[in-house]
Order: sequence, then structure tokens, then C-alpha cells
Amino acid sequence: LFRSHVTRPGNAHGRRDSGLFFHAGDLDGDEWVEVGDLRVTGLARTVADLARTMPYEWGVIVADNALHRGVLQRDALLEQIRRRPRLRGRSRARGVALFADELSESPCESLSRVQFDRLGIPKPVLQFEIRHGDRLIARTDFAWPDLGVVGEADGKAKYGELLKPGQTAADAVMAEKQREENIRAQGYRTVRWGWEEASHPDQLERRVRSALRPIVRRSA
Repeated sequence: LFRSHVTRPGNAHGRRDSGLFFHAGDLDGDEWVEVGDLRVTGLARTVADLARTMPYEWGVIVADNALHRGVLQRDALLEQIRRRPRLRGRSRARGVALFADELSESPCESLSRVQFDRLGIPKPVLQFEIRHGDRLIARTDFAWPDLGVVGEADGKAKYGELLKPGQTAADAVMAEKQREENIRAQGYRTVRWGWEEASHPDQLERRVRSALRPIVRRSA
């Protein structure tokens, strides 16, 4: 069940009423915009409010998306958080703003980054380009170049994005397999996971740490 959140001027406590959650607080003229006949909070205020009130990982997902789309700058988000020091959740929102990264391209990537940070997994390079000379072989969601490992989030969900006019799902799967072979030929191992693993830290940790372990090669 979704509930709409409404901010209204004043110092009264927030309350719920028939599908609405009322928040008391001030809104300056630059903190709201009109969409049709409706006044809504502007983007910076909306992202800041969500970062304050939602679980940390969901705040990161929202902030990553806004930064990635280029519709919000980190400095503007931090300034919005600073200007409302009395609002509950300000410290969490600031943490979200500092952790957010415009290179995250999907909710699964954003959630994975949060889990890596919590689990103490080495920080990956985002949107890593694998090249052979001047030719781009692939761009991967994550990479640990020193360990020769690249990571791909979302897994099978991406196959639909690979479809071209007249191409079948089977064609897309084969194209992805060829892409992975090309990555392997450049000396990188690939580890994949989806939303299920990203949502369960123990599963994600087992999969990623297993891939990050150095390969022990037997002597001939």
C-alpha cells in the first residue's frame, strides 16, 4: 500500500490520515514547483526528504539515479540538507549524499555498492572499460582490475536491453556469452548476480568474495 506524503507549514507533529502522511515543516519558494495545478517539492528537497526518511540503501538508489540522470548535483543536495538542520534524519541524508555516485546506472548497482561498503568488500571501479588497443571490448558495471575480476549486476534482466530489431532472446543470450568470452580473452573473470543476491548480503558476499580470491594454479 502506497501512502502519499504531504508537507505543510507549521510546527504540528506529523500524522497519518486516509492514505496521507502529513509532515510539518517550512518550504521556501525555491523548494517547491508546480506540476499542473499541484504544488510539489522540488527535486533537491524531494531527494533530501527521501534520504532522511527512507532506509539508507533506498536513499542511495534515489540519489544515484538523480545524479546519474544529471538532473541534480551533489553540491545542491548537500546544500538542501544543510539548510534544514532540525529535520530528523539529517545525518543519514548527508551520508547518502556523500556516498551517492553518478556512475551507478541501476537500482541493483546502487544496492550492490551499499552492500559492498557494509561488507568491507574492496571498493570497485564503476563502469569499467575493457579495451584491446583502441577497440572497446566491453564496459562492465564493476571491476577490481588489480584482481582481474569484473562484476555484472542484474544478470538476465539485461538481456531484454540487448535485443535489436528482429533479434530473439536466444540471440541476445548468445551475444552476451560472446561478450563474456571476449572479456575473458582480455584476462578478466566475470562474476554475476541479480536483485536476489544484492538483497541478501550473505549471498552477495559469498559470490563476490569467491570470485575475488586469487586463482591458485597447480604446478605442471
